[in-house]
Amino acid sequence: MSRRISRLLTCCALAGLLPGLPAGAAASDCSQTSVGLTPINDLGNGLYLGLYPGGLYPGGLDTPPPAHRAEGLLRAAGIEPLDTNGNPDPSGRYVLVSIGMSNTTQEFCSREGLPPCNPWTFMGQAHSDARVNHRTLVIVNGARGGQSAAFW
Repeated sequence: MSRRISRLLTCCALAGLLPGLPAGAAASDCSQTSVGLTPINDLGNGLYLGLYPGGLYPGGLDTPPPAHRAEGLLRAAGIEPLDTNGNPDPSGRYVLVSIGMSNTTQEFCSREGLPPCNPWTFMGQAHSDARVNHRTLVIVNGARGGQSAAFW
């Protein structure tokens, strides 16, 4: 993965380029899917399988340590639009590419036949959300069903 794409994927949300759920969007009802286990981000200082500490960050925390957050914000500030050759260009574009297998492509842009993406998917929501700058942000579904990491 190129350094620029890696930086973009790492920092795109921090740069404010990705929308949240539109107002009034229905949340999934997960009440029927629990198997009684505690999610890793709710474990705090508890252990998963008696071995692995909970939380998304060290110490069972679910918020990034200050140095981690500062680094993310610094990298986000370095993201800039690029031209078709990958060179910085104020009139260029930002590109967000999904990478993954069938689960990723279904959530990112599930569709029957040709685009546009289904409205409940990430790309479908981004397409209809006025907060997304469609002039400068290009979103690409690079995920492919049946393709393992070795093919990415």
